[in-house]
Amino acid sequence: MWTAIINRDYQTATLCTHSQGCGEVCPMKIDIPKILEHVKYLNSKNL
Repeated sequence: MWTAIINRDYQTATLCTHSQGCGEVCPMKIDIPKILEHVKYLNSKNL
């Protein structure tokens, strides 16, 4: 996911299933679903 953000591959964010599983297992306690929502927002601005 991080590579997708750095490379501005916003389409990858659309693959999120919103299961919250990634946020639960993240060892750094990053709110990944929230970040993905922001990335999706950025993608909508680029269309």
